[in-house]
Order: sequence, then structure tokens, then C-alpha cells
Amino acid sequence: LIAVVAILTSCSGISAVDYNNKVVEVQNEIVKEASKFSNRVQQVAQSRDFASIQVEADSSLAVIDAQIAKLKDIDAPSGGEEFKEAAIKAFESYKVIFEKGAAASKFTEETSVDELNKYITEFAAAMKESEALEDAARKAQKEFAEKNGIKVY
Repeated sequence: LIAVVAILTSCSGISAVDYNNKVVEVQNEIVKEASKFSNRVQQVAQSRDFASIQVEADSSLAVIDAQIAKLKDIDAPSGGEEFKEAAIKAFESYKVIFEKGAAASKFTEETSVDELNKYITEFAAAMKESEALEDAARKAQKEFAEKNGIKVY
């Protein structure tokens, strides 16, 4: 999602700009957590030290759940519901990634290369789906911004 560079106000409730910025704040926290988790999964896959990944996943899932709850608690301004729903779907897709990542905790030193490759393929598919949902959220954000005279980059 894209940061806003305009200041607008609304007659009631949260302004379109403030709403957009809140969504971006939530997204930034989730992306930071996703990056951390993704790096950890890659390290685990290479080192084959799989036992610790479940704890990492649980921690990351808690962060995502808290951020999604924060977004759900914000009332979208007029015309912002589609953007909100698209953003929530995109953010919830990260949960799938973390859950897939947590599946690595079942692996052992004896796990075959074929099993690891299958896992990596499934993880990549979850990432691809998440990217598609992110694209949909960016599109919804762009439409929201255009309707509200907000310039986004």
C-alpha cells in the first residue's frame, strides 16, 4: 500500500487521509513481521533446524492478529469500506504464509529433499496468493484515493 502526501479533512469521523495513513501503519507493521518471519523460514530450511519455527510462527501470528484487529476497529470513512476489506484480506493472507511457515516445525534431519521441495512449493504458492491480494488492496487504495482527492505514490 502507498503512503499519502496530502492533508484533507472530513466533516465527520476520520478523514480519508488519516484513514489511509492508519491502514499503511498497520500494513507496515505486518510487512515488517512478514519479512522477519520469511527470513527465519529460509534460514531454517537451509540449516534444517526446524524445531524453533513454531514459536516464531506463533509470535508472528499474534502480531498480525493484533494489527488486523486494530484495522477492523477503525471506522472507514465514506467510500472506504472496499479499501478496508481489501486490506484486511491482504493482511489475513500473511497469516496463511505464517501457518505454512510453521509447518516447517514438523521437519527433522531425516526429512527428504522431496518433502522440503514440496513444502517450498506450497510456501511459494501462498506467497503468490498473498501478492495477488496485496495487488487488489493497492488497487482499492488507489480508487479510494482518487475518490478523495488524495495523491499516493
